[in-house]
Amino acid sequence: MGLNHLFAAVKESAGQLLNASTALIFTVPMVRIFIMSNLNNSGLESMPILLAKFVADLCR
Repeated sequence: MGLNHLFAAVKESAGQLLNASTALIFTVPMVRIFIMSNLNNSGLESMPILLAKFVADLCR
């Protein structure tokens, strides 16, 4: 593998890593909010439970 191939591979990998990290910057905090949604002062159920109930009602 020549030096040019190495630089091309690093450039391609860096581009893919940049795209993935851009998506993860927004996705990870939103998932954390989704998971921790049961910790509220309103007495509301968590989002996963509400979504499960909604889908269960649709399937009836």
